[in-house]
Amino acid sequence: MKHQAWSGMRDLTRAAAMAKYGSYVESLQARDRRALALSVRFLQVRYTQSTSKRGNEAYAVYEIDCREGSHSWRCIVRWSDLARLWDALQLFHLSEMKLAQSSLPTFYRHTVTTSKVDRTLCEQRAQTMQQLLRGMARVWDVSVLEERGPSTFRHFLSSGSDVEKRTPESAWYTAAGGWPTAMVQAAARKLAPRSLVPHAGEAPALHPPLASAIGEVRIEVLEAVGLLQADLLSPNDVYAVLVLESYAVQTVCLEDTSHPRWRAEDARAARLPVFSPFASLCVALFDADFSTLDADDPLGRVEIRLATLHPNTVYTSWLPLHLCPDSAEDALAAHLLGHVRVRYSVTWTSAASRLVGYWGRMPPLGHPPVLPLSEPADEARMQFTYFGLASARRYSWSTFQSYLDEMLSLREPLDVLARDVRDLITYRQPLSSLTALIMWQYFCSHAALVLSLLPGALLWALGKAYCDARDSSAELHRPPSLWESWRWLLLLGRPPSLSYTPPLATEDAMVANPDADGGATTTWADAAADRGAHDGSISRDVASPRALLRSVTGGVAGAVVGTASAVANAAASTASAVGGAVGGAAMSTARAVGSNFDRGRQRAPLAEVVEQQYQRERRVRADARRRGRTMAGARMGDNDVEAASLAGAVEMDGGIEGNLGGMARHPPRRALLRSVTGLAGVTVKGVTEVVAALGEAAASTASAVESAATSTARAVVQEGTINPLAVYLGPVQRDLAELLVYVRALRSIGRWDDPVLTGWLCVALMFSALVLPWVPWRLLLRLLGLALLGPHQYFFERERQKQAGEQAALERHSAGH
Repeated sequence: MKHQAWSGMRDLTRAAAMAKYGSYVESLQARDRRALALSVRFLQVRYTQSTSKRGNEAYAVYEIDCREGSHSWRCIVRWSDLARLWDALQLFHLSEMKLAQSSLPTFYRHTVTTSKVDRTLCEQRAQTMQQLLRGMARVWDVSVLEERGPSTFRHFLSSGSDVEKRTPESAWYTAAGGWPTAMVQAAARKLAPRSLVPHAGEAPALHPPLASAIGEVRIEVLEAVGLLQADLLSPNDVYAVLVLESYAVQTVCLEDTSHPRWRAEDARAARLPVFSPFASLCVALFDADFSTLDADDPLGRVEIRLATLHPNTVYTSWLPLHLCPDSAEDALAAHLLGHVRVRYSVTWTSAASRLVGYWGRMPPLGHPPVLPLSEPADEARMQFTYFGLASARRYSWSTFQSYLDEMLSLREPLDVLARDVRDLITYRQPLSSLTALIMWQYFCSHAALVLSLLPGALLWALGKAYCDARDSSAELHRPPSLWESWRWLLLLGRPPSLSYTPPLATEDAMVANPDADGGATTTWADAAADRGAHDGSISRDVASPRALLRSVTGGVAGAVVGTASAVANAAASTASAVGGAVGGAAMSTARAVGSNFDRGRQRAPLAEVVEQQYQRERRVRADARRRGRTMAGARMGDNDVEAASLAGAVEMDGGIEGNLGGMARHPPRRALLRSVTGLAGVTVKGVTEVVAALGEAAASTASAVESAATSTARAVVQEGTINPLAVYLGPVQRDLAELLVYVRALRSIGRWDDPVLTGWLCVALMFSALVLPWVPWRLLLRLLGLALLGPHQYFFERERQKQAGEQAALERHSAGH
């Protein structure tokens, strides 16, 4: 009995041990499945927007792919970011770093005798970074989701997870309630999100009833890269504006960032109702100036046509930013403006509501929406978000030539038709030629059927374009099949959600073949606009953005604008030293001229910006002269000059030292530069005398600077606006711009960009082809001739003359009294 009891206890102990070991093994396997997996690859070379004499500096960026459990995210870092992480770990976790020193590769902070953007070196650094990060994650058993491991290392890896996370439902902007109160209170007053238009909850009469909406759009602004620096001495303060039909929304503003990344808890997402099937979602980025005198600088915009999107599908795409949609310069410099990453989707209430929504409606065709804006300053932002910078207002040869090229491209359908007719005549496709011959003879026997030739030919052309669109488009943008289209048109079903896993597009593939098919979720692809043009690469390997943009806008204009910017900066520095009432006016004018001249290199049209600033300068100078003073300033006391100079030292975008480099290179500024540098070396007792000398030097040089800036501005205005052909070609350019709006709309219909709209057109053409031959045209024409040329017209004319005579007699009788 004891032996059996001992044997049973031993079996139970063994079973318990095996169970414990099995659970331990399962826990290890589950832990391995949840373990943090890291992979690093070299992404691309980018350029900083530097104003120093060294110009734009190149640097390499790396992409870290992080996966933990069912979660995955990506973050973009530089080698300097890894160096800061290494220093932080050496400072706070030195003992653990020493123990793990043998398992970690050697970390070299700097590069010696080798370019830091060399591709071979960058590939080696990517492998080194991957080994370092994996070793650190293994040493500390790091888990981002469970918040395990050094916080510095977790924050380094989670820089992309906060962007990838879905926005909580409580943080969305809604048409009925606007931004949640908690989202507005969480941000500072100047950074808080707001609605540019009173939402439906505040003013229901300004919007259509929400019950009549045919769909809903969900849009999340995630991040942006490659943005041009709007301010010379400070990073951008970026916010986004979303416009959809009668709603305009502004997201939270992110301060001092060149790579804005909106987190999941930020005010970045909006749910907006859709009332028209022709609606387009417009997204624009701005740099906030936080000033009532200077408008916010536009950084770029994108437009997403809802009709091109597959319903019930979430798109996450990098979209290239544009300034002037119709400008040839903007087409060349599109990638220089940067990219914005957005996550968006459209959901239709029902297929029937969407189909019926096309009846009795016309697309807007360039007409702006009438929005009851909350503030007058929002009008410019709304106009840019909806249209961009209007390039057709002023004559430009490049814009005019692009319009002509677009009009000449209309010959392509005619060339295709001529080629198809030649193929029919030459029997290159015998079956089609025989069919055409039989139909010709049949139509000759039944002349009434000739009336159905035109709609039949159009229907055949649309069918051919449909087949070409399905063959040439990527899977993501491929229009539905004929069976699916007719099933939706007959209200026999609704389109399913699109499920597509795109391949990971490498940098080499995107640069070598920019028209290659990209993806909708994680690749650098344009998933919204043109159906086959996936232009998503944002590589900076060719040249710096500012250099390319300057070459696009023209070498001569770029040189003149650079001179004007330098002279205007001198005027601003001089005016800040002079100070006072008149000096303050001169300083603000010179600052406006200088900043806008520099921005003119980043936006089009250049001549329009220059002319506006020149007219503004003339008005300020006229006001100054009307008060009996000039822009150069008057004689002031020592205390006034000292106060003005000290105030000017902290004015002008961060201090006068930012302008010292430019002052040393220009003779008009050298005297002022010597005075400023001398001011730094004297004692407090002699400050008043030196400042007085500074005021006299500034007063003597401000007049020369003013005249130079005025003459340069006039030269630029003459360069861009005064053209002997502008008088004749300017109105033609405006007419072409208006005509191209309708041409593009027709081309969009022919390319099946909106499958439902083109499907309705096919139904109308088919109905016309079937009905027109059976209409009694002979009877209708006889009735029309009788109505126009019948004898009753004689009596109608006599009655009209009688009434005209009575009216004339009544007027003479009234005039006689």
